[in-house]
Amino acid sequence: LLTFVGYSCIGMMLISVCVAMFVQPYPGVHDVSGSPPYIAPQKMVIPGGFGLLFSTTVFTQMCHIAVPSLTQIIKEKKRIRRVVIGGMATTYVLYAVLGLLTNLYFGSKVAVMITLNWEGFAWTGSLGPITRMLNTLVVLLPFFTIANAFPLNAHALANNLMTSIHPKTWRALLGISEAQEGEEQPLTGGEAWPPMRVKVVA
Repeated sequence: LLTFVGYSCIGMMLISVCVAMFVQPYPGVHDVSGSPPYIAPQKMVIPGGFGLLFSTTVFTQMCHIAVPSLTQIIKEKKRIRRVVIGGMATTYVLYAVLGLLTNLYFGSKVAVMITLNWEGFAWTGSLGPITRMLNTLVVLLPFFTIANAFPLNAHALANNLMTSIHPKTWRALLGISEAQEGEEQPLTGGEAWPPMRVKVVA
């Protein structure tokens, strides 16, 4: 559900900024006497923005830290490469298109957190109830993305904890029956996912 909400918000951001380009100029950016599409003046290179660009790019691709543990629950291991590449490519395309369109429209008024540009953003020409509701969802997008990432981070953390301590110790702590004497079997996916891993994190 959170993934659906997140993608819906990003889609709404893309649609609304495209609509705004042909509806009205953004205050303090465009010449009000101009005609659509309203494109902000651009500079080829802004050296001072490299630090923000680099840190943001790294942050948006941080899902790789959970790849090893997430691949354990994929039954068809042959599909892992396709799934990982597809996920990375999807995020890259979405962020690249969103970054391009928002920069073209908002120009120098782009907020450090882009969702803040939707606070009071009359992209339909007026701030009606529906526009305000959609804008609020966009402003809350960081909350949705963080909440959506929590299960992935919890899984990765639990996986690291469970692999760093002897399986017999975890079985004793979590109330799992011991393996036969002389066997040192790792915890299986059925034992560890999902309820046991949640207990480890808690």
